[in-house]
Amino acid sequence: MHRYGAILILSGSLLLGGCSGLAEENKYTLTGAAAGAGIGAAGGLVVGDPGTGALVGGLIGGISGLLYGEYWKDELDLGF
Repeated sequence: MHRYGAILILSGSLLLGGCSGLAEENKYTLTGAAAGAGIGAAGGLVVGDPGTGALVGGLIGGISGLLYGEYWKDELDLGF
């Protein structure tokens, strides 16, 4: 069991480290997609299909994150 935990921590840190060069609106999109996929998978687990839940949640979260990033970019004129 400890082996899987170490793999999870290592892969998570690699994924987060890869986001350092992204534009701000892309970070919002990626964060929204990841959060949506996690929430969708949890919701899908309840009804018996976590894969579909993760897919739908990731799509909705990604689109929401993109719209959020674009809104704040225009609203605050951050120039990113």
